[in-house]
Amino acid sequence: MVAMGGWGKAQTPVVSAEAVRKFTFCSEPGKAYQFEGASTLADPSAWQPLGEVAFGTGALLHFDYKPSAAAALAHFHLREVDRASVGIAPVQLPRGTLTLVKGGLADQMVLMSASQGVCHPVRNEPFAMDWIYEKTGPNEGRWTATLTTGGVAIVELSFCSASTGRFVRTVPVPEQPPYVDGGIFSVSDRLVWHGADSGIVPTDVVGRKIAFQFSGKPLQFEFGATHVERRIGSGPGLDLPYVYEPETSSMGVLHVTRSPFREERLTLWAQSETSGDVMREVVENGIVKDFQFGTFTRPADAAPPTNSSVSCSAPLSLGGRSFDFSNTTSGVVTMQYDNNGEGTKSNLEDGSIQQSTFSFTYTKIDDRTGRILLVFPVLEGTQIDETILHFSEDDDCSGTWERHSSRNGVQLPASSGNFGPGNPPPG
Repeated sequence: MVAMGGWGKAQTPVVSAEAVRKFTFCSEPGKAYQFEGASTLADPSAWQPLGEVAFGTGALLHFDYKPSAAAALAHFHLREVDRASVGIAPVQLPRGTLTLVKGGLADQMVLMSASQGVCHPVRNEPFAMDWIYEKTGPNEGRWTATLTTGGVAIVELSFCSASTGRFVRTVPVPEQPPYVDGGIFSVSDRLVWHGADSGIVPTDVVGRKIAFQFSGKPLQFEFGATHVERRIGSGPGLDLPYVYEPETSSMGVLHVTRSPFREERLTLWAQSETSGDVMREVVENGIVKDFQFGTFTRPADAAPPTNSSVSCSAPLSLGGRSFDFSNTTSGVVTMQYDNNGEGTKSNLEDGSIQQSTFSFTYTKIDDRTGRILLVFPVLEGTQIDETILHFSEDDDCSGTWERHSSRNGVQLPASSGNFGPGNPPPG
């Protein structure tokens, strides 16, 4: 007997000469299935899994069963299972940042909502995008981005942990072979933006200690100005040259030279001020020969002391606040920032109040500086503004600003002015 439990129809089982029974089932995209067999229908607990969980794509699923004299099964069905309970790949990506790293360079995908965001390639202007994600296997997922310019990127993700792994990216190119590359990735629920922002990774490692834990003995680094003492367990240390590059507010890349042709590259993803995940790659003549994932810890007492004489006036968040931005050309514009990453722009035009909505992220850079990334629709497509706020020494609600904008990938003239507490324009 072949029971289906309501998930499509099964074709008639085919019995081969080797007595291997072959089953074919219909599947639905986005669902996961377990093929099971039982010797009797009288006992519900008699069902046992046969093979691994299969993920539906809309195509037919094929399963084989070879009977044995010890345990011959007579009944079969396909049971739908919870995708989240299978493997480590997430069913959904959080609102946050997907970072793709190739050769120490990071492309950031800022996921501002469940389907929209900003693609910021490391060497190009940012683009607005629509995106979708699908869990395609226990440890696999597919992330697809469609840019407002019409380009498409398909990224196959192979998770080695809940937030890190390897990726292969394919970008179709008209009338040419597709562009394909790959590297390592991280998924963070932090909305970060490209640049060495003051986040939870250090912008400088001089004078610090970092301990890495992989499958073997712990690896300990103690950093000087140009060289690092690299020590495995309690063994002797090696004095090696290094270069450290903070990529984002939660990621940094460490390059340690082992020989003229061999480099040890460690990519750090911070989960807190003192710990996080790490990807270690051994690179020979520019080719990755080996890689492994682990964790790192950074003792709090190894961090340089903070300067207590400097007041910290830049806020950590803009949620629930509003600011008036002004300059000599555009007048006063009021920006209201909500706690959910959305906001409203208000300005007085022809005697009436004009309002438009936008999405945003905010990052505190240092004691008196913050950065706003803002995306809003315009008649010609989508505009992206990156505004740097320089807060005054006296409060956290006034100062000067400078803005760099791009529309559909084309840079617009920069602007600057003053800002203060927000007041709705008179109407």
